[in-house]
Amino acid sequence: MKGGTVHLYMYATSDTPPNAAAQNYIDIAEMYRAGFLSENSTVWMNANAPEVGMWTLTHRSTYLKVFRTVYPGWLRLTRTSAKWGRTSQATSKEPVSVLDLRALPDSADDKVTIVVAHRHPGHPVRVVADGSVQHPNTNGVFAFDPFTVVDLSKYTAPENAPIPNQYESAHAMISGAAIMATTSTDEGSEFIRDHMDLYYTELQQSDLDFITKNMGSIEQYAKIRTDMLLKRITDAGLSGKLAESESAF
Repeated sequence: MKGGTVHLYMYATSDTPPNAAAQNYIDIAEMYRAGFLSENSTVWMNANAPEVGMWTLTHRSTYLKVFRTVYPGWLRLTRTSAKWGRTSQATSKEPVSVLDLRALPDSADDKVTIVVAHRHPGHPVRVVADGSVQHPNTNGVFAFDPFTVVDLSKYTAPENAPIPNQYESAHAMISGAAIMATTSTDEGSEFIRDHMDLYYTELQQSDLDFITKNMGSIEQYAKIRTDMLLKRITDAGLSGKLAESESAF
């Protein structure tokens, strides 16, 4: 991963809470750390509705949704939706809805990327579609039209990734503006299109390093606390009963 700048267009208003986009910045930094975003990447997002997702331009233009989960689990894909479960069976019987294309802006229906960010790197995300288990490519990416699924913990950035061509760049700018305008009126959407430069900012290498460093500190703190609690259970001679009470995944 080279040092550089991630380009960012972020919509916000005078009513936007100051920390509204915090999770988006964490997501961007984590994707950069994994190599999914690079110094050639551009991101569009709406601080008033971070749950809507982002539009990104890497070597291609795509709508992007970061799905966070503790366990990697399974994703079940159809041509219009993505659902998650800890097991393959759970994706049908008690699924968690990840994405429904019918709820997205029109421009997002043909290029959709789901980035799964989980906390169990020793285990891979599994994907089932059309009744069969899907297999990732050499970069750890699954493809089932119109979905691309990225297991962030297994992702490997391609060497010499191509820069986006003019079509992909133009497509991303138009689609990104639509994501930014998700919570706007028609007049607000027009304002965004007329003044895109006002919403532009950059995440320099120093910014990304700052976010990543703080993420690492929080992750280390969480590990220390978790280890402390599990040791307490072990010292009490109850680790066996704890294992019996856990559900399989």
